[in-house]
Amino acid sequence: MKDTVPPVVSYSVQDMVPVSTLLALGAVHHYLIEERQRMKVGLILETGEARLGTACILLKKIRREVHHMCVLLGYGADAICPYLIFEMAGALRNEGVVDRTLTDDVLFKNYVEAMDRGISKVMAKMGISTLPSYKGAQIFEAVGLSDEVIDKCFKGTQSRLGGVTFEVLASEAYERHQLTYMEYTPDMLVLRNPGNYHWRSGGEKHINDPASIANLQEAAINKNKSAYDRFRESTLDSVKWCTLRGQLELAYSDNPININLVEPASEIVKRFVTGENADRYLNQDPENNMRSAIKQVASGRFGVTASYLAHADDLQIKMAQGAKPGEGGELPGYKVTKDIAKTRHSVPRVGLISPPPHHDIYSIEDLAELIYDLKCSNPNARISVKLVSEVGVGVVASGVAKGKAEHIVISGHDGGTGASSWTGIKNAGLPWELGVAETHQVLVLNNLRSRVVVQADGQIRTGFDVVVAALLGADEFGFSTAPLIAMGCTMMRKCHLNTCPVGIATQDPILRKKFAGKPEHQKRKYGDEGLPENSINIMLKGSSAGQSFCAFMTKGVHVTLEGDANDYVGKGLCGGEIVVYPPKNSSPNFKSELNVIVGNVCLYGATSGKAYFRGIAAERFLVRNSGVVAVVEGVGDHGCEYMTGGCAVILGLTGRNFAAGMSGGIAYVLDVDGSFIGKCNSEMVDLLPLEDKTDLEYVLGLLKQFHTKTGSLIAEDLIKTWPESAKRFIKVFPIEYQLALQHQKEEEISENALNNKINLDKGEIKPEPKMCDIEETITDGHQEKRKLDMVLDKTRGFVKYKRETGLYRPAEKRMKDWDEIYNFTHVHKGLRVQAARCMECGVPFCQSSHGCPLGNIIPKWNDLVFHNNWREALNQLLQTNNFPVLLHDVTKHQIALVYAEFTGRVCPAPCEGACVLGINELPVTIKNIECAIIDHAFEQGWIRAEQPSFRTGKKVAVVGSGPSGMAAAVQLNKAGHRVTVFERNDRIGGLLQYGIPTMKLSKDVVQRRVKLMAEEGVVFKTNINVGKDISAKDLHEEFDALVLCTGATWPRDLPIPGRQLEGIHFAMMFLESWQKKQMGNKIDLQGLLAKDKDVIIIGGGDTGCDCIATSLRQGAKSITTFEILPEPPTKRSKDNPWPQYPRVFKVDYGHEEVELKFGRDPRQFSTLSKVYKCDLVLLAMGFLGPEKYIASELNLSLDPRGNINTPSGQYGTTIPKVFTAGDCHRGQSLVVWAISEGRQAAREADAFLSGSSMLPGPGGVITTLYPSQKG
Repeated sequence: MKDTVPPVVSYSVQDMVPVSTLLALGAVHHYLIEERQRMKVGLILETGEARLGTACILLKKIRREVHHMCVLLGYGADAICPYLIFEMAGALRNEGVVDRTLTDDVLFKNYVEAMDRGISKVMAKMGISTLPSYKGAQIFEAVGLSDEVIDKCFKGTQSRLGGVTFEVLASEAYERHQLTYMEYTPDMLVLRNPGNYHWRSGGEKHINDPASIANLQEAAINKNKSAYDRFRESTLDSVKWCTLRGQLELAYSDNPININLVEPASEIVKRFVTGENADRYLNQDPENNMRSAIKQVASGRFGVTASYLAHADDLQIKMAQGAKPGEGGELPGYKVTKDIAKTRHSVPRVGLISPPPHHDIYSIEDLAELIYDLKCSNPNARISVKLVSEVGVGVVASGVAKGKAEHIVISGHDGGTGASSWTGIKNAGLPWELGVAETHQVLVLNNLRSRVVVQADGQIRTGFDVVVAALLGADEFGFSTAPLIAMGCTMMRKCHLNTCPVGIATQDPILRKKFAGKPEHQKRKYGDEGLPENSINIMLKGSSAGQSFCAFMTKGVHVTLEGDANDYVGKGLCGGEIVVYPPKNSSPNFKSELNVIVGNVCLYGATSGKAYFRGIAAERFLVRNSGVVAVVEGVGDHGCEYMTGGCAVILGLTGRNFAAGMSGGIAYVLDVDGSFIGKCNSEMVDLLPLEDKTDLEYVLGLLKQFHTKTGSLIAEDLIKTWPESAKRFIKVFPIEYQLALQHQKEEEISENALNNKINLDKGEIKPEPKMCDIEETITDGHQEKRKLDMVLDKTRGFVKYKRETGLYRPAEKRMKDWDEIYNFTHVHKGLRVQAARCMECGVPFCQSSHGCPLGNIIPKWNDLVFHNNWREALNQLLQTNNFPVLLHDVTKHQIALVYAEFTGRVCPAPCEGACVLGINELPVTIKNIECAIIDHAFEQGWIRAEQPSFRTGKKVAVVGSGPSGMAAAVQLNKAGHRVTVFERNDRIGGLLQYGIPTMKLSKDVVQRRVKLMAEEGVVFKTNINVGKDISAKDLHEEFDALVLCTGATWPRDLPIPGRQLEGIHFAMMFLESWQKKQMGNKIDLQGLLAKDKDVIIIGGGDTGCDCIATSLRQGAKSITTFEILPEPPTKRSKDNPWPQYPRVFKVDYGHEEVELKFGRDPRQFSTLSKVYKCDLVLLAMGFLGPEKYIASELNLSLDPRGNINTPSGQYGTTIPKVFTAGDCHRGQSLVVWAISEGRQAAREADAFLSGSSMLPGPGGVITTLYPSQKG
């Protein structure tokens, strides 16, 4: 290590692609070790990669990637400076996003506290107490890194699979660098969020994606085989992208055996297991607990009683959970209802904290003891142990088998845990495929395989998963998440908030009513009544009673031991009484308060009963006690840990960390030498004097009982000087328990008041009503709105607030004019309330294939609107949608808001049809919020033309100026290409211009967009019919790329007798001619006018409704519509399950207007023969596809429906340089689909022209696209 001054090299950051900090750290760390120099230097990292989210700075909460910090420390970092997080926090403060009063020091302090908490939590999961022990320990396994990367940067790290090389890592680093420093980012309005946490359209793949969830639920509810086939297809695709087993392919035999020789399905499914979890094993109704095939006990959870254990076929010791190994569990106090508290033998509103089992089970011997105890409690039950898939799990499984367990579950990393924090489940655990394979092989090598049944667990969903697990060595197959989804779970990932909208993972009685599933259980009532008092009395004498003395003892049993006992005395005590005292013939000098009489972990997880121990209880006394009353003369370390109920009287010294995690119950501690306060963990408790009269009487009574039963000399002395001796006691009173008791008192007062009111209503004297001043009776509307804004509840908004439904102006007014039909003023009222109804789903169906075809980032901009961050909401919206634009016409006297240019007006909002809230409530008003974002943007002057920063020199022709053509033109222009749009009509806009009537879509809106595009450099040429006025081949030769967006303009005809008569026209001809007339064109309507005519419209849908409204305004004499399909139901039918677009009976704007004028709904659904008089018939039956002349000229391939054919998921045709999008490609569809296809066709064309494209992909996610076509 020479002391030299390095040369100064000047370069631009933009010219250098940074190596990952972790790679650099690992390489340097191991190189210095090999050179024997590591101890001479400290490695200090300055990095923008490692971070905790800004939320931790602002709220002091652990958020996002704690793993970043931990992995750097684990590979040798001595100090880390995450400079970017501080810069980001400062920028957010300056922008007003966070409190401007937060100083740099406060921001830094909050961040350090959050980081310390997160790192400590990870270290605790690994059983490591000090940072030096964690630093450089490399307690990780690499999944998916090649040997060359491991050997260079992470030497010694377990890596069993291989994977990406330095070349792949370099390409990913280059792409990130390009996003930041490339000369142009044509359409990057927001920071890239690929959806690592919540599913996002076009982003990272998730095994529980919207399509799989929807298909599984439809298959389960309707027993629909085709839906199951779709589920299998989508799931196998997800499995391929997300799992290790997805990289395997089954090798099929050339000579398959006869199916009759295969074990029948009825026998195979007997090995399928539906797992239990910590919340599901206890039914919500304590009066009707059900027998469950599998009951989890962990190492003795709250509520585990003898009766509970007796009513199970399998008792599962949950050593860890695969998706969050090392994590415990916690049920916050606000979720502990009366029913749950009764079931868990606890107190309402007192939190239940459950540390991981390794907190209590230290060795395989401890585990074997628990296995033995459970077997004694229920000899007929199979004892199962749940293990985590990790390196070395095979050795652990061997120990479990030797400990006499009969069943082993290997749990993978990708299980459920909807209530877990992201920090607990990301970067934790391993695929079950590795764990099952290792366990099977190690058990075989040790001749233990025949002793146990091995079960694979973790997102097993299809037959493929079962086959892979069986091939790797599994005997049984655990299904947990999939059955939960089949019951109605939508993977909201809001379980921890107690706001499950489908009523599954919630204790809220209002939300539980929303549960529509029909789970089948085998019911058998059981309870914990036990035996009558003093039914069994046992007197024992002797030393060293064995482990688990009186474990799970029930009511009516009384045991007295003269002697001492080992560990786990009274474990799971659920009634009865235990008395232990020293031999009566002990030496006169024997002091019981100085001697241990019972071992470690006594009364662990006890629920009820009494215990009197004359002497010291060793470590972990009364851990997780929820109801036992115990008196003892001293305890070791960690006394009353995680206690939630009951009472402890400690008449002697205590060890360290007393009352850690204690949320309920009370402890009265005799502070013998004044040292107790220093030994008590006061984080969750108050330390109070023993002064309350009730407390004094209660403790004195326990002292008398203790003296009577054990002959305690200490109790005798205290009784003699009582109440003076009470001054030496300290009352350990949990804060949460105090609040719970206060809440109980308030409930009792309210209940008494209600009873008094009932009595008054029966005729007793009523009190005088409260008098108010007149000023108090007058409300200030503005002030009320401000109050509402201050108290808006986003967490439970979907429960508290109702959907605003008034979208249109009153029918009696709008039917008399051609102005837009929308009620803009009404829509904008209470918008934040509507945004508060959005639940920010973990799997947002609103942006899935069932919802928005554009993949609009709906939950994000709903949340931003709720928080009044309109600018960022606009960016999020424009990242995926070119045309949600708003136009203002401002005059001296009025402001006419003509908004939501294309999608906000003409889109039927499939996003709302797919909204999770729509399962049992009216969905979120997504469409209105989208419109309001653009409205606000125009008010602020944020929408304006922006020319590309450079030009590529490439020319692109776009044929057709409908929504797909315009979207393609906008994107290609942003990428720097010269774009010319050809339109055969006299105005730009296609369907938007002439196919949708003015009152539904103002033509000023369309032309505003056209003008904006022209200002940005797009060239428009009208009245040019490509293929007739100009050769398509000429365009193909003249331009560098050709994008066909001609739409589906070939209408479906009605070839029946009388079709040749006059007055029968296609609907689009009727609408187009009238639009042209309104636009000032000189046009002879030639009978295409409905005034004073009896009009019949054949076909429903949006076009049919537009014909109705147009005919009404033209002055039709009568209007009748023949619907092609049967009358839809008023609510979803079984073959139209959520999240499909709801095919239900709706009254649209045209139907409402006709009913108001003529007194009847214009629609006819009957198939009976009847004669209708008519003067004008409009055929609105949709379109068959595009016209063929361009495709014929270019020799383009067509699909069976006559649309231009391309490979699946692509937009390049069979002819080089030619791309296609919109209705001419996918068939007649929605405007949003046309925009989506136009954007993606532009992306492919850009990749073809430039060699790669950074235009946004589906869902607005930017990734590099390489060309699918070659020139």
